[in-house]
Formats: sequence, C-alpha cells, structure tokens
Amino acid sequence: MDEQPRLTDLVPRRLTTLFLIAVAGAGVIALLEMLYVWMPRLAAYTASDRVAAFDLSGVGNLATWFSVLALQGAAFASILVFLVRRHHRDDYNGNYHVWLWAALCWFLVSIDVAAQLHEGFRALLVTVTGVRLIGDGSIWWVTAYFFLLAAVGLRVMVDMRECWLSTILLVLVATACAIGVSVHLGWWMSEKGAQQIMVEAGARMSAAMLLALTMLTHARHVIRDAEGLLPRRTVRPKATKSKPPRRRTDLDNVASETAAAQGDTPKTQPLATASSNLKPNFIAIDAAHGVPQPAAQKTAVTRSSPTPLAGGLGSSSTEEKLSKADKKALRKRLEESRRQREGG
Repeated sequence: MDEQPRLTDLVPRRLTTLFLIAVAGAGVIALLEMLYVWMPRLAAYTASDRVAAFDLSGVGNLATWFSVLALQGAAFASILVFLVRRHHRDDYNGNYHVWLWAALCWFLVSIDVAAQLHEGFRALLVTVTGVRLIGDGSIWWVTAYFFLLAAVGLRVMVDMRECWLSTILLVLVATACAIGVSVHLGWWMSEKGAQQIMVEAGARMSAAMLLALTMLTHARHVIRDAEGLLPRRTVRPKATKSKPPRRRTDLDNVASETAAAQGDTPKTQPLATASSNLKPNFIAIDAAHGVPQPAAQKTAVTRSSPTPLAGGLGSSSTEEKLSKADKKALRKRLEESRRQREGG
C-alpha cells in the first residue's frame, strides 16, 4: 500500500507537462471548431441536415462535454489545493477555506453548462418581472454569474498572488468569459451567423480549459511550497522607536532637595542586585492546525524597587503613585522652601 500513488501525485510537477496539457486542450478546441465547419458535409451521410454531436449552437454536443470535463477537473484541483493549503503554518485566519468555495462554484457551473440551468433561470425571472432588460433577457443570468464568479474569483486571486503564473492564467479566464458573454448578448459580432457561434463556443471552451489549467498550476505551486522546494522570503524586523526620557517635575525636585537636606544620598543599585530582580516570563506560542507547539520564548521583566522618601511618602520616580494628601504636603514644603530662600 505504501507504493500506491497519492492524490497529490496526480498534479503534474513539471511546467513542460502543464504546457503539453494546454496544447492538447487547444488542439481539442480547434478540432471541435473544425468539425462544426465540416458539419454540413458530414450531415450528407445522415438522414438529418445536422450532426448533434458537432453542432456548437445546440446542447448535448462534444463542446459541452469538453467544458463540463474541464470544469470538474478544476473543482478537483481546487480540492487538492485545499487539502494541502490547510496545513500552512501562518494561516491563522483560515483563508484556505476559500478553496472549498471555489471547488463548489466550479462544480455548480459544470452542472449549469450540462443542464442549461441558466436558461430556466432566465425564463423564470422574465415571467415574474415581465422585463427582459436587454435582448431575450439573458442579462438576468449574466448578472447572477458575474457577482458569483467575481466574488469567488477575486478572493481566489488574492490567495494565489504568490504564484504569478496561476494569476496570469486566471486573468485569461476572465478575459475569455468576457468575450463569450459579449458575443452572446450581441454586443460584439452580432448577426454574423456561424462565426458568432464559433467565437462564443470557443470562448466558453477556452475559459473552462484555462480554469482547469489555472487550478492545476496553483496546486503544483502549493505542493512545492509544502515540500520546501520554493525559496523562503526573509522578513525584515520592524524598527522600534526609543521612548524619550521622562521630564522632571517640581515634585521630583522637592523630593531630591528634601533627601539632600536630611543627608540621604541616592544609592545606585548594584548590577548583581539588578540582575537578580529579572524574573523569567514564559509566553506560550500556539501552533496552527494541529502542529506541536514550539518551545516557549523567555522574556525578562525588570522589577525596580522604589526608593522611599523622607516622611514615608512612597516612590520618588513616579508622580502617579502619590495620593492627594502627599501631593498637598509636597506642595506645602515647596512653598515653605521658596519662602525661606526669598526671606534669606
């Protein structure tokens, strides 16, 4: 069983293989377009004037089968990205869940392409509202498609921004979809018959094929990243700003003058005593997604012992620790010392 292939082994690891898949998909699209051009000649050998399998304007043809197959492949590749991406250590926000939504979206689109659900949605809204808006009312399902695919596509693009190749391919997917919709709504190449049908079907098949290629490319990137085959980015530490020294107040001056008048000299704490006041503070760092917790980091917290004032008024370094009565007493001493200096 150990020698059996894994799911990740189905993703091509070489760019050459991905290029060959793209060339094969483009060849299939070109072949289906040529079969549509040759359909009148091939229909002469049948009792009908058309071949349903080659007719790009109908449903249940080979072009629909190719689009559905490519969309389901894209959904499968998105699930593979999710299975690998969820083990990323620095994804504490759970951004990898977007790949499940992407897989569900591609799967629903494949069902719509096979069963033509958007046509029923269009007919329902035209009947309920009584408004077609543009043309035959296809703008209803185009609008719903736009908001759904734009929301999922933009979120996926943000997550795959580290892989420039998959990002470019996703932009090409959006371009192909825009071309197909503009032709379908008659904004471009209207009333050109077979050419309009071929461009619309070709854009639809190209979008599905490019989407599958995009998901495979990003699955390759995520797997290589998990295996440590991609270079790591060095994160520069942020520069910390030093705090300016606290300004001495009149209360601090009075406290120092009082201590000098009573013969108390400020004593500096020796280095050994200061180092003994350093007590370790362990901060546990939680690991993401079931990974064993890393070793705790040790930080030192310095506790400084306050220097008592004469009269038991507490600390002389911070004004906030003095009570109102102590502040009044210090102000009174300040005024008395100032009067003595003026009288002298």
